[in-house]
Amino acid sequence: MAALSHHVLSLPTGETRLIGAGEGRGSILFFPAIGDSAINYVPTLEEMARRGFRSMAVDPPGYGMQEGEAPPTFDDLMGQWCEELCKTIDGPKILIGNSVGAAVATGGVRAPEVCGLALVGWPVFVEALPTPTQLMPRTAAELDRLLRNSWFKPPPLGPSALRLLLARMDNKVQRAHANSLDPVTWLECLFDYEGPLLFVAGKNDGLVPLEAMYESSAEIPRSEIVVIDECGHYPHREQVGRFCDTIVQFAESSLPSA
Repeated sequence: MAALSHHVLSLPTGETRLIGAGEGRGSILFFPAIGDSAINYVPTLEEMARRGFRSMAVDPPGYGMQEGEAPPTFDDLMGQWCEELCKTIDGPKILIGNSVGAAVATGGVRAPEVCGLALVGWPVFVEALPTPTQLMPRTAAELDRLLRNSWFKPPPLGPSALRLLLARMDNKVQRAHANSLDPVTWLECLFDYEGPLLFVAGKNDGLVPLEAMYESSAEIPRSEIVVIDECGHYPHREQVGRFCDTIVQFAESSLPSA
């Protein structure tokens, strides 16, 4: 098992926590979705370390290990925050964003030595993006629908765990943050980026239609797409090995030679 490191960075838009593992040329940065956390990337970080890569999972202010804080708006995260974060990490970098974390990651492409961007479960077509209601349920029925749509095999959760999860996700602060995303601003940032671009889709993702992911790759000719079987919206949680296969291949083709 790879040794994990924990870092706290003081950035202009707030305290930022990272979990890291491994050594190697370049760095792979993982950005979680709303409601997810860097801690859930630990198996991915350990696997990437075993494959000879240095990687880090990031909790933006108000996410994951820093829940309870009011997150900056998405404009702040996609602008000053992500660019400043990437500037603190020396050397070439690959940015990997899951779900709405893909929008956050895109803001880092302006930083020096960013060599690639991967959008996981996140298409370029606004009408196909998951809504805050889908991602942040208010009722038990909405939560049940989210779990069924976002996982190939939803995790078994008892009534108490489901109540705790619903209480965590039905959060006014996080909901306001989710509603601050302007897809047009994000798309302008994405289409200004001219480097290597990868779309990663879960074949069984019920939140984002697979067709929208294929069409997104076709919309940007330089991009590639990889579809992971038996996988929903969160490949780093359901298919760690196949997800790492995909990221390693992308990183090896995108990072400069040693």
